[in-house]
Amino acid sequence: MSNSGPDYQHLDGIHTATWPDGSSVVMEHPHQDKQHCQAFVRVFTAKGTLAGETLMRIFDTREAVQLALRCSAVNGATHVDVNQRLIYLADRVRETLMAQAAATPPVPLRRSCEAPTPYPIEALGTLLAPMVQALRETVQAPDAICGQSVLAAATLAVQTYANVLIDGRRFPVSEYFLDVGESGERRSAVDRCALYPHYTYERSLFDGYTAQHLAYTNDIETWKRERETILKSKDSREGKRQSLDDLGPPPAPPLYPVFITEEPTYEGLIKLFLCGQRSLGLFSDEGGRFLGGHAMSGENNIKTMTGLSELWDGKRVTRVRATDETVVLYGRRLAMHLMVQPILAEKVLSDPLLQGQGLLNRCLVCWPASTAGTRTYREVDLTHDNRAQCYNTRIQECLEGTPDADPDHPGEVAPRDLPLSHVAKRRWIAFHNATEAQLGPGRALGPIRGFGNKSAEHAARLAGILTLVKNHEATEIQLDELEAGVVLIEFYIKEALRLFARATPDPDVLLAEALLSQLEGERIVSLPDIYQKGPEGLRDAKTARRIVALLEGHGWLVRIPGSREVNGVMRREVWEVRGA
Repeated sequence: MSNSGPDYQHLDGIHTATWPDGSSVVMEHPHQDKQHCQAFVRVFTAKGTLAGETLMRIFDTREAVQLALRCSAVNGATHVDVNQRLIYLADRVRETLMAQAAATPPVPLRRSCEAPTPYPIEALGTLLAPMVQALRETVQAPDAICGQSVLAAATLAVQTYANVLIDGRRFPVSEYFLDVGESGERRSAVDRCALYPHYTYERSLFDGYTAQHLAYTNDIETWKRERETILKSKDSREGKRQSLDDLGPPPAPPLYPVFITEEPTYEGLIKLFLCGQRSLGLFSDEGGRFLGGHAMSGENNIKTMTGLSELWDGKRVTRVRATDETVVLYGRRLAMHLMVQPILAEKVLSDPLLQGQGLLNRCLVCWPASTAGTRTYREVDLTHDNRAQCYNTRIQECLEGTPDADPDHPGEVAPRDLPLSHVAKRRWIAFHNATEAQLGPGRALGPIRGFGNKSAEHAARLAGILTLVKNHEATEIQLDELEAGVVLIEFYIKEALRLFARATPDPDVLLAEALLSQLEGERIVSLPDIYQKGPEGLRDAKTARRIVALLEGHGWLVRIPGSREVNGVMRREVWEVRGA
């Protein structure tokens, strides 16, 4: 109990005790029920905020009888101070409730995200899995980031070889990967290792480009002069036409030697496909520069999402502009691997346009637990690791063995058909049907219906990638690779359930989070401040009260009784802002 007594007042059944530290207890109308004498008690901090409230028992029946007997025995000659018992009990309640309030932080507005399941590294096969293990041991990045980087790099290496063929439907073996993690998860270091053979291959393209471009310049100049000579000749119109037909089309320029890009706009990506490689990789450990940049802003948003979705589907790519020529490109492939920070990831994963349009359903998303704080330095040179050397050699073979373009359409890739073996197809159909059964209302995959609807196709694509990494001349997808594809997509289904549902909260929660963000650093806030100066969507008193009630219920706002001056104006509805 406190050493210094409180200032005690009693008026119209309301008992108020105020201690020297400014805290106070208000006891309302002590009364007798069947068993006890009790009062409803509110405890306030020195700031005037409510620390807690409870029903306080003053006497039970036996104690009340004993008190009456004492009073009768002395016949009123000795004063029995019942108020002292009230003050004693009030102090006990005050200390208890204030300690509880101080020890209880605000409750998060969203339930915490479940822990991720381990990445199924062994499903990546005898070449990719050892590389992932080597990266985990040396770079010490999260397992899923290592797995995603290696799998995305393998996708880029083999995506021009084949399309998965199932009952006349063709699926490219391209995939889009999206990692979520804070800066410092060593994604850049992992990508440098996983993409080492790709950058080596790109350098070889650059080395040959100079000589190719010089030869092209000479050829095109010669062609132009020959064409000019034909046009200036005195042959008949038919003769000139025949000579021009014999001359043939102009020489094609060499493909621009950019194989991997980090931050293009969609327009830039189309230009790169127009003059560069037919197979590209969009890889960036700062995916926010793409997803949060010009490519996904304003009217570019839908255009970029639609274009990326069509590339994943293997459709033609188009660009129609009033001020430029219409571009239609066939036979292009794109592999994508982006890493975004959590604050942007939640915005992306909860974007109704991204979900409704379908781009997110084409992405394999993971959010692994961080390894920061556990990564002691290890004296290992990965370039001398046999696992990395085998990986680099095999991926280099896939890149250098890229099939020739379609002879009838030299500007396009010409992937062959890659069907499933009989047993692999039976397994794929079983997985397809089992997944479909879980997509109905109230079923397990209902919250991620769009992604679940594409999970069988993802499994087939992943099986195709693993097959081609093993043997880029393979003619069928075998059961082992199909099973591995199913294991991998089951991991991504769990991640989608874990992340997509968490990233699509109630709209009131989004408003409450926006208000809390705006109130950061503030000590108190009034209701008019909230609906006059708060975020969009909180511009009326009714909505503001609803969001305040949500924040009060979670302990982020605490009502201050009475009136209080806020920013020079007396306000009747005022709350204390609590931090986490």
